[in-house]
Amino acid sequence: LDRAERLADRTRADRRWQRATEVVLGERLQALCVDSLEQLGPALAGVSAGPLELFETATTPADPPEPDSLLAQVQAPWPLHNLLQGVRLADTLEQALARRTTLGAGESLVTPEGACIGPDWLRLPGEQQAGSGVLERGAELEALTLRSAELESTAEVLEQRLTQEREALEQAEFQRGEVQRELDRLNREQARVRSDLSAKRARREHM
Repeated sequence: LDRAERLADRTRADRRWQRATEVVLGERLQALCVDSLEQLGPALAGVSAGPLELFETATTPADPPEPDSLLAQVQAPWPLHNLLQGVRLADTLEQALARRTTLGAGESLVTPEGACIGPDWLRLPGEQQAGSGVLERGAELEALTLRSAELESTAEVLEQRLTQEREALEQAEFQRGEVQRELDRLNREQARVRSDLSAKRARREHM
């Protein structure tokens, strides 16, 4: 379990419904994700150091969620229907109260602020609600990691381009040196030819 991911590590929610998701899942966001609960049975028998919550990722996928359900606003690598089943969306507390008579057994409504309403109950989240802000921080960390990777990739491209430009400049400098040396040689040759021509003319004049 030391290497197990927590449910919050891989769970993302639509920005508007992050708070609602945190409230509904609560401490279960800190659950450790495991492949199978049965495989851990013998090891769990000796666990006594505080509370432990596990989430089995090998859950059978369910049907696509209803558009007005909280489940439709949440993304994770594993099915979460057993944790969010029956939680529907309401834009405001007033709307939720007006719709609570339409709820079936096991159903509830949640607002973007995290107010939860059932057929005959209501729960408002406190400021220190378990899981508060964990999804937002996770999304921000994910965005920063992605941005960092993009910047590193851009830096590598720029470094390669800079190396190519330096090599091209060195090649151009070398070619300019070659041209200058050839020009100097031609100037010397021209000077020699002119000198020879002047000497020949001078000899002819003295003949």
